[in-house]
Amino acid sequence: MSRVAPLFGPLLFRPLRRDRLRFALTVAGIAVGVATMAAILLANASVLASFSATVDVVAGKAGLTVLADGPGIPEETLERLSWLRARGVTVVPAVVATAALQGGDGDVVEILGIDPVTDPAVRDYRFASRLDAEETTLGRLFAVFQRNSVLVPAPLAERLGLTEGSELGVFAGGAVRRLRVAGILRLEGAARAAAGSVVFADIATAQELFSREGLLDRIDLVLPEGLNDADRAALEESVRDSLPPGVTVGRPERRTATVDRMVRSFRVNLTALGLIALLVGTYFVYSTLSISVLRRRTDIGTVRALGASSRSVFLVFLAEGAALGVLGSLLGLVLGAGMAKAALAAVGGTATDFYLTQAAPSLALEPRALAIAFLAGLLTSILSALAPALEAAHVDPASTFRHGSVEASRRRAVKPLAIAGAFLLLLAALATRPGPVGGLPLFGFAAVFLVVAGVSLLAPFAVTTVARRADRLAVRLLGVEARIARANLTGSLSRTAVAVAALSMGISMMVAVAVMVGSFRATVVDWVSQTLKADLFVAPEGGRSQRALGRLPEEVVTLLERVPGVASVDPFLSFEATRDGVPFTVGSGRFALVAAHGDLPMADGSDTREVLARALSRGEAVVSEPYAVKFGVRTGDLVTLPAVDGPVTLRIAGVYRDYSNDRGTITIDRTLFRRLFRMDGAVSLALRLDPALSPEEGRRRILAAAEGRFALRVQTNASLRDAALALFDRTFAVTYALEAVAIAVAVLGVFSTLLALVLERRREIGLLRVLGASSARISRAVRYEAAALSTLGIALGVFAGGAMGWILIHVVNKQSFGWTIRTDVPWGFLAGALALVALATLSAAGRPARLAAATDAAAVLKEE
Repeated sequence: MSRVAPLFGPLLFRPLRRDRLRFALTVAGIAVGVATMAAILLANASVLASFSATVDVVAGKAGLTVLADGPGIPEETLERLSWLRARGVTVVPAVVATAALQGGDGDVVEILGIDPVTDPAVRDYRFASRLDAEETTLGRLFAVFQRNSVLVPAPLAERLGLTEGSELGVFAGGAVRRLRVAGILRLEGAARAAAGSVVFADIATAQELFSREGLLDRIDLVLPEGLNDADRAALEESVRDSLPPGVTVGRPERRTATVDRMVRSFRVNLTALGLIALLVGTYFVYSTLSISVLRRRTDIGTVRALGASSRSVFLVFLAEGAALGVLGSLLGLVLGAGMAKAALAAVGGTATDFYLTQAAPSLALEPRALAIAFLAGLLTSILSALAPALEAAHVDPASTFRHGSVEASRRRAVKPLAIAGAFLLLLAALATRPGPVGGLPLFGFAAVFLVVAGVSLLAPFAVTTVARRADRLAVRLLGVEARIARANLTGSLSRTAVAVAALSMGISMMVAVAVMVGSFRATVVDWVSQTLKADLFVAPEGGRSQRALGRLPEEVVTLLERVPGVASVDPFLSFEATRDGVPFTVGSGRFALVAAHGDLPMADGSDTREVLARALSRGEAVVSEPYAVKFGVRTGDLVTLPAVDGPVTLRIAGVYRDYSNDRGTITIDRTLFRRLFRMDGAVSLALRLDPALSPEEGRRRILAAAEGRFALRVQTNASLRDAALALFDRTFAVTYALEAVAIAVAVLGVFSTLLALVLERRREIGLLRVLGASSARISRAVRYEAAALSTLGIALGVFAGGAMGWILIHVVNKQSFGWTIRTDVPWGFLAGALALVALATLSAAGRPARLAAATDAAAVLKEE
């Protein structure tokens, strides 16, 4: 280290003072990439941490938890477990559901139905008001629980203006329910569930609210202290043997693992996009250090001639890359913490729309997420510095004053780099063939990054080839300035190729995401037009979540069938189930109605009417495409459903397209569903009207019929389609932001490169000025160079983006979510976006062009 320290002055500190702007831009580029990744990681971690915290709080002191694979746990299960009391185990039942608050902005709250006698054994309650001298927490908890009474955490009560004795209005079961606030809880213990957006009622009230009479959602088991692992395992096995079909027992934390599996693909895909944004920033490091090595060759040669070892020079430049990484990453963490709130709104909104029916999560500054983002920025910066550091270490002192020796060596490496790039592209094609690993498209992600690396290695070949072949045409159209620009492109290949590669990476990300999102949106639009053919759609009122919040009672189905002008009613009824811990949906509809109208497009193009008619007559099921991909089944295979009387096996009559969720759905006829699961009512209903009745009039009649009895959300076909597409656009809002970040960083890279090139060419520019070149011509030459960099970057980016888009659609998306998406390139959007990028790049050339035009020829020649 003592031999390295003296080199920091001539090789690092003096150049740093001279090129402050370029180093600042490099730090900014890294910071933006790290900030993007940190924001995504923090948002993802906050979503999962929020749910995990809720699971931990609700589980409380429970050592084991009984859950249902199907629609619920029969209350008779408590009798089956009564023997546990003699073993010192406390059995604590609960009902868990989600309701929407009446009024306000449609926030949702968890409603936990508890047994006030046994629940304090597993969960802690702390009242906001002091207990009387002879009063206990258990006594007050038992006393306040009357019919339609609830306990509310203090923050929620304050936000809603509630006090003891006031009423809380919620939407549940298709009606507005008024609940009396019987007590206010401090934000401690059980009240911390769902970040304080939870209310507590007795089990009977919760069952009535959500039409779950006779069913429980969980049974927590508080084990005696001192139980060793062997006894615990034996007890768990005995409990398992006592349970009815479709009910399982396990550790409470398995629920968090289930949710983690649900949102894992969503989180990993976002993180991968954030990593691409970070990689664009690390091109800054490579470009900056490469130019630094070139500009400091004389200094490097001097210190080498004075005895400095190649290892010492290598360590100095590697330390410079690490320093840039540390500064950029630290700044990125600060920016990322600020950006995370906006990212959480997008990620958390998507998670609650599609995966988690709970209140919006709050931001948690997870140290692990921050550490990963920091290390990613630091490591990618160090890796980016390796090649320039090695180049600096191998500088020959005798060649440091031979002008052009470096660029000559770079030009000799063009073909080998192009061959390596082509090889990486071939590997990328091969990487699209294997299937997922652990449910994740790891080979698909590898293919994306191989495309990025391959195209980057092709950049020098593209620059030299285009410059050589377009030379004459460019001079004829644009004059001698074009030749100067062409000479600068190839004469400074080590810098211009890096700028082209960085810009192409940002463009490729934009193109890939635009093609993927545009294709997905076009596919969803077609699917919506095929499936949403009914005139009106009815669901329980309230809540901003797109998932069902409870179900409508059977009386609503009967009521709607009797409304004048309603030709048919198709109720959809469903519940969440699990298979080996993997969640999916079991749904039902009236197959005869769906078959008559052909509203369910089959994945293999089969006739919907024939498939559903066969399923109806034979008592078979149809499954969604995500279910078929996730569980590896196809038409003719068997599926098992967790029916009330025990597992029931049905044959698959067909696989249908479904983009409403990626969990997967098994759908059976309503009559069979009610017989197997003894459930009625509906989560939603599709209504067809008489031709003479307009949708608006039909909607008015339905609301009038339900007034005073039920709270219904009635949407016309057009409004539901608009809502579905708005949800789609909101889901992908975060990807649009990532595109903008990547392109902004890439454009900054072009600016930094042009600025460095102008400073490096002051001698050549001075000679051109002496030979009669005007300031305007010098400025135009720099702008033409920027235009060439922009054109090449866009061309390579479009090529790479098209390949990456295909991989995202047909490999990553298919393996992550199970959806088949037809490619539909958004040409109009891409043309406009690429035009804006070109304009931004040309605008970035403004300051370097002005700086070049203002070069004082006499002063430069005097320096020489």
